[in-house]
Amino acid sequence: MQHETHQLPVTAVAFSGQDDILLTGEGNYLCAYDSGDKKLLAKQLTFRAQAIHGIILCEDSPSTGVIWGGFLTRRFHLDRSGSGFSITLGEVFSTDDWILDAALDPGSSVLALLTAHNALWISIPHTDDDNGLHDRLVPGSNCILYSAHIRWLSDSSCLIASGTAFGDIIVWSTAPTQSSGKWSAQSQIHYTFPAHAGSIFGVQISPWVHFPSSKNKKIVLASCSDDRNIKLWDISDLSAASPGLAQVVHETGFSTTPGGSGNASPPLLARTMGHISRIWHVRFGINGTATTLNSLLSFGEDASSITWSLTAASKPTTLPYVLNEDHVVAAHAGKNIWAVDITADGAVATGGADGAMALSPSPEPIRESEIPRALLGPGGDSFKAYGFVGRNALLATTEQGRVALLDLSSAESTASTIIAEPLPELRGYSVVECTAGLAFIAGTNGNLYSYVHGCRQLYKVTELTGKAAGLFAAHRASGGFALLVTSVVQHSALLLLLPDISAANEERLPSTQLALALPAGFTVTSFATVTVKGVSYSILGARNGYIALFSFDGNQSDTVRLVLIRESVHGKEAVTALHCVPTDFEDEHTYTVSTGRDGTLAIHRLSIACDSVELYLVHQLTLPFGPNIEAIYLTPSGGLWVWGFKSKHFTVYDVVAQREIMSVDCGGAHRNCAFQPSEGGGTFIWTKASKVYRMTQTALPYELLNSGGHGREIKSVAVTTLDRGRQIVATGAEDTNIKLWETVVESGFKCLHTLRKHNTGIQHLQWSTDGTYLVSSGGFEEFYVWKISSGLPYIDLGVICESKHPRSGSSDLRIMGFDLPESLAGSFEISMAYSDSTLKCWRYMDKSWQLLASADYLTACLMDVKSAHGDGTAVLTTATDGNIVRWVSSDGQQDRQLQWISRHKIHQNAIHAVTSINLTDGSRLLMTGGDDNAIAFSRISEEVKTLLIPRAHAAAVTGLAIVPIDEAKFWLVSTGIDQRVKLWEVKVNIAKAGVEGIEVKMLQDVFTAVADVSGLEVCKLEGGALGVLVCGVGMYLWGVPEERGIGAIRGQFDVDLYRPLLDLEAPEVKNNAAW
Repeated sequence: MQHETHQLPVTAVAFSGQDDILLTGEGNYLCAYDSGDKKLLAKQLTFRAQAIHGIILCEDSPSTGVIWGGFLTRRFHLDRSGSGFSITLGEVFSTDDWILDAALDPGSSVLALLTAHNALWISIPHTDDDNGLHDRLVPGSNCILYSAHIRWLSDSSCLIASGTAFGDIIVWSTAPTQSSGKWSAQSQIHYTFPAHAGSIFGVQISPWVHFPSSKNKKIVLASCSDDRNIKLWDISDLSAASPGLAQVVHETGFSTTPGGSGNASPPLLARTMGHISRIWHVRFGINGTATTLNSLLSFGEDASSITWSLTAASKPTTLPYVLNEDHVVAAHAGKNIWAVDITADGAVATGGADGAMALSPSPEPIRESEIPRALLGPGGDSFKAYGFVGRNALLATTEQGRVALLDLSSAESTASTIIAEPLPELRGYSVVECTAGLAFIAGTNGNLYSYVHGCRQLYKVTELTGKAAGLFAAHRASGGFALLVTSVVQHSALLLLLPDISAANEERLPSTQLALALPAGFTVTSFATVTVKGVSYSILGARNGYIALFSFDGNQSDTVRLVLIRESVHGKEAVTALHCVPTDFEDEHTYTVSTGRDGTLAIHRLSIACDSVELYLVHQLTLPFGPNIEAIYLTPSGGLWVWGFKSKHFTVYDVVAQREIMSVDCGGAHRNCAFQPSEGGGTFIWTKASKVYRMTQTALPYELLNSGGHGREIKSVAVTTLDRGRQIVATGAEDTNIKLWETVVESGFKCLHTLRKHNTGIQHLQWSTDGTYLVSSGGFEEFYVWKISSGLPYIDLGVICESKHPRSGSSDLRIMGFDLPESLAGSFEISMAYSDSTLKCWRYMDKSWQLLASADYLTACLMDVKSAHGDGTAVLTTATDGNIVRWVSSDGQQDRQLQWISRHKIHQNAIHAVTSINLTDGSRLLMTGGDDNAIAFSRISEEVKTLLIPRAHAAAVTGLAIVPIDEAKFWLVSTGIDQRVKLWEVKVNIAKAGVEGIEVKMLQDVFTAVADVSGLEVCKLEGGALGVLVCGVGMYLWGVPEERGIGAIRGQFDVDLYRPLLDLEAPEVKNNAAW
């Protein structure tokens, strides 16, 4: 097997400082990316079975560096010649303890390593003139460290900060020296003090720097902990002397007062509290050659990074400096930012547990600014309503009835032009609807005005009957505009069809007026138009979640009719935005995109044929923010943006890229606001406490080299092939999300959608045989049926939750596994295995559920269920007691009787993995993997015979998959908690009874960097070859060699990195046919 692609937690990152190269540690692979074009340049396997935990580069030679992980370390060299790029590795060295930090001296020859028991190692490479060195110079102490940082103060002296598990920090220094060819080191403790009320997860020592409003330089220590505190300490005074490291003894447990035999605490300069969980890292924001410390960055378990500004305290306090939160970047999903690096110019790279690599520019916070009321004219006027008529042009009405145009092109100031002096009908009440180059304004007396930005003029459009409640504008495919006007008292809406008035020169604008009779209780909240086969349609969204469709022919009022009304499009919540996909004249269908205050984005197919109009839901998923989703925007590059509110923040989100574009703390929803999107973000205007503010973002807050995946470990995986051979991978994780992926070997995994419905971790996923349905189960008896369709605009793949099990969320039972036998499209007979030892059979048809049969096993938790005959009348289950159990049910369609008839002890305890293959003689070969580290082959016919392979893995076997070869032979791929993937050759002679004809031979054993492996699936690679997808904490795709290549496996892999088991002693094979 060979590595194809992966998505693993990024546990180390480093900027090379040369050609915009970013180095990352992904499992045991060292990867080099071009941070400019986001392409992978090279990847190199480093350690045999150890992930990379840190990367450093030489200051004077950025193409040379060191990696470490666990006990191991090795040097590397980057070579870029022409269009090629390669990574050369040096010799592997090992310490006797976990390495927490490493640092190269200014000459880049001496490598200092600090281990988890505060021991210092020195590593010097072997050269022609020097035999090199790799040895411990300073012995460890009895403290247990969770973090450490080494900073070389000179060529011969380094300062070290060690953070302990019990909240103490030890600051000490050492001076490695060489005399007569031998190395030694003298060390001295300067401070040993209780710093936090929790474990110290991050420490960082600054160089000599100036503090704000301070003339003297300081060495500063920053620390962070699981008490969510960040502290800055002045450790400039290194004259203090304390006992040696080996003599420092501290009692275990957290303390708030100095103790032990160490020195008193250094002066505390500043402290703050941040993040919503533990803080893993802290870094100083020192740009380039600057010597003043002005900012600090922290990175947490909540997968966010916070930039803090450091200022001198403005009034007497207990501390001389203050840390203020500037801004937050949330580029990662789920939990944990594991790796951080910062360039000299302040750019930040982060790697997360979700496998994403994010690049943030120099952290320069975007500040909000108030738009002064004085711009609106004399008399203390104030803003009433406003909207954008151009990229930097905001049209506003005032309380006194003025119409003003604000120029926002300058970031420092705002200019204004009064378009109209106070109009009586706009005093105290006005409604404004804006689109590109055009705005419509209505007041209290029925006058409707249009502002044309091209000529900076206000025109009267028409006179309405009564006070306007809402204005909704849309471009028409035939040209011009459609304006829908709703009234405060009337139960109808007025549709105005206007010509292209971008350069109007008439005092009164011509229009065609059509009356739309609204259904009872229909309050319009959104509007769109579309033309299909020459017939015009207006689509209206309502506050109660309804959508109404009106048709009209040309400009004739008598042709207007209500052709369709659909309820619960967004539940009972308002339909906030509508967009119709433009069509060609021949098309008989189109699509509508809508958002609602239920927090979802929906797409419907509008089909029109022979006077029949139907609206079919083809996509609806919950977005990661909301529930107040307010608008839809199609970007020039084909992206689909939505925006709205989440808690106190206004948020812009890219649906296609599945990433946040912009976030502004505005106080939350239910306020006047306007947003003008642009490349990199846009301009947001909002009202807060009777004041109007603006904020403009011109660049994305971060770029992603890899979009990442789940924020927690994957618990289930399933693969299907759609029409035209398109392969989709579904994964479900402990983060309660389901993700749909496409696998592209060259660029990795591409996430198409994230399905947010479950409230518990996913237990099992399975596709229907035709790939049109995905079924998922979890805790609390959650069970959902998802309908999949393809070929949709903007998003391509459509997903809806077609149904949920009627008992979903009704108890604390887990549906551990289920089986979908082949059946008619949209109809299934589903066998479900429950955690309380219950097996139930359900029929699902036309969104309805019927319980067919139910029975209890014993007291063991059922782990999985497989149909024996494909029709659900006979099934096999596995359980935590190590048994496979055979069940049969009666053939009746109603009141079926279900019972287990036999059980067969296969494993010592829980069975975690099961797969099977049908043999040509009608029997079935069932393969199982258990908690006892064994793999069992059970041949099932009238009786069950088992061949057991004990010690197949060094830990529980959690994944099995079959690669078919021919009728008499197949390959079995297994994996387990020991992070090994093994390839077995299985030959079956069906002429022999029971398991006598089964021969099993191990072909290969490789390490996988995926921890907590929980799933294994066979999938197709590009070109038709087969691969094996391993899932757990990340994903790893192996290519399976063709059968003729098995004999050459040894030559394909580095023996030092992989140990093919062709040479190893064959494991004992036990015939376990007796029960």
